[in-house]
Amino acid sequence: MAKRISRGKEDTVMTYKALMQRIILIAEMKRFVMGDFIPDEIGIYWRIGQTLAWHAEDLLENLALDLRRRSGKCWQARDLAKMVQLYLRYPTVEGLSGRCAGRKRDMNLNELLDVGK
Repeated sequence: MAKRISRGKEDTVMTYKALMQRIILIAEMKRFVMGDFIPDEIGIYWRIGQTLAWHAEDLLENLALDLRRRSGKCWQARDLAKMVQLYLRYPTVEGLSGRCAGRKRDMNLNELLDVGK
């Protein structure tokens, strides 16, 4: 399935296969110069992470836009990213339940993730 990836005025289509090919090209690099103190392999890992983050950011932006259009709610990419963080921090219902126990019922994502403390 193709995902719409936007950067500026141009819309391109990035499929899973194309993203995988891009990551493989980076992973197969012999050298990735990042400076005197960063080993090549760590530089390659960083570049893969950068590539994934870039595409994830675009995916969340497009998803938020589509959700706003469909639901009328004020969906934002940053909030969708926080929802991912929430799941990664509390990957079980029990863990999330433990985090919420004894706290106010109208906590927001920032409070759940302790953002700003």
